[in-house]
Amino acid sequence: MSQVAFNSSETKNILMSANAFQTLKSNLVNNMGSHKTKGFLFRFGKEFGMESAKNKLQNTNKTNPVGKSHSRLGHVKDVIFKGEIVRHPDGTIECIDTWGQWVESFEAEMHLKNYGLSNECVCHMLCGFASGALTYEFGESIIAIEYKCIAKGDPCCEFKVRLERDWLEEKEDLIYLYQNDNILTELEMTYDALLHHKQMLEKISMFQGQLTQKVTDKHSMDEIVYAAYELLNIPILIEDIHGNPLSTIGLTDIQHDVIQKDTAKLSVLTMSTTFRITKEIAIGS
Repeated sequence: MSQVAFNSSETKNILMSANAFQTLKSNLVNNMGSHKTKGFLFRFGKEFGMESAKNKLQNTNKTNPVGKSHSRLGHVKDVIFKGEIVRHPDGTIECIDTWGQWVESFEAEMHLKNYGLSNECVCHMLCGFASGALTYEFGESIIAIEYKCIAKGDPCCEFKVRLERDWLEEKEDLIYLYQNDNILTELEMTYDALLHHKQMLEKISMFQGQLTQKVTDKHSMDEIVYAAYELLNIPILIEDIHGNPLSTIGLTDIQHDVIQKDTAKLSVLTMSTTFRITKEIAIGS
């Protein structure tokens, strides 16, 4: 059997069904919220649009520059595009009364089917696709923003096209959301933080339960401290109010020296007016 070598330098085009897109969107909304999902879908569509333009799938008819790729890929049934995007002799780009309509947007239809009526426009991926295709073609950041959408009860899905800088005064927050590429990083950081927080809560809950049981069963302080160390796996020091050690476990000789010389390096949790328990010793091993 012959093998086909995969050339990673070539961009591979894949098709995504409407149901697969809805699964992606639902998971994004559930995990990162509807607000940040808008930005993700826009940039997802923008990358898609730029690749489409790069591969020369885009219609070269400047009276309808964003229509052919959309309809070919099944995003819409058709695109009505009005106005003109002009490249002047000095190289500057101007959008002259540029607006359009998406006929039978799959994004709007999927939203209506799965969520019902929206209070805002929902075709963020289509906006991203059009923006990416136009940006690649003209070499300057061009943004399509939807202002009518059948998902919110309008008779059609209608959008306007302007240079990014020309949107800023009116739509600065939305442009920032669309162009902010740190959302995935933020999501990863948020997930890691939540996971760490969950693990810590589980550990603390178990610690409190076992500690309470040990106290109830009248175990000695050393036994309780040992049980806590086994569970938390961090050095523990208990002192009286005068700083005299009552029980300790897990401390190295270096850490003992640090305690005696610089107590400011200790992270302290006050348990009562009588005892202090150090949570962590902030020095290198």
